Amino acid sequence: MFSIGICQWCLPHRGPEALALAKEWGYEGVELDLGLGRPAYDLRDPVLRRRYGEAARQAGLALPSLALNGIHMNDPSREAEAHGIIDAALEAAQELSIPTLQMPSFFDCGMGSEEEFAATVRALDYACRAAEGTSIVIASENQLDTAGNLRLLDAVARERFSLYFDTANPVWLDGYDSIAMLEALFPFIRETHVKDLRLDGTNTYRPLGQGDCRFQEAAALFLDRGYAGWIVAENELPPQQLAQDAQTLRALRAATLTEN
Repeated sequence: MFSIGICQWCLPHRGPEALALAKEWGYEGVELDLGLGRPAYDLRDPVLRRRYGEAARQAGLALPSLALNGIHMNDPSREAEAHGIIDAALEAAQELSIPTLQMPSFFDCGMGSEEEFAATVRALDYACRAAEGTSIVIASENQLDTAGNLRLLDAVARERFSLYFDTANPVWLDGYDSIAMLEALFPFIRETHVKDLRLDGTNTYRPLGQGDCRFQEAAALFLDRGYAGWIVAENELPPQQLAQDAQTLRALRAATLTEN
């Protein structure tokens, strides 16, 4: 059965002391951000890494994944920089016993051209090779459609490569059918983000199940397929509603366990 987490960047503040809030609200893990461009939260600092590790242990929380938000894998002129970030992220992940690196490719870091696609493939291949000998899995989260993601899987073609899915991003950002994508890509999904929004032009975040991103259908698919990974809330909401999301996910899991 799936485990329930929340993204660090959705907590009221990003510091190690915020992890206790996630536990208080009912989450079981926190996806950390490497902290690129945020010196106060940069996990390339070994002292800060130890503080996060201790905070997670004290709270009784798992650290299921590490996001490399802001990495430019798509720019050939920044290849050396990307490799350095990947190496540092793998070091942090090993120290903190984090099993998954989430490698985002969105907006100016995306794969909008063949050159950007090829550069990203090379960076992901480097990450997979650098992760050999560890238990860490590399997972791409991106703005590609179903065919594009299948092409990416074929292009990288590494045992430790997978996809990081988001149940709302495809329809919100690009107008794709998120449920059809989830159906097609499910076998390759390592971990997933969940959030909900009003898609009425305001793009207002809403508690899970109260927006227009078909959360219930996505949840039903995960449950029907016996998904046993992490479902990580990425809703930008006030604390009370973040706690409500944890309760929603726990209720889904409890109902499934009762049925079985």
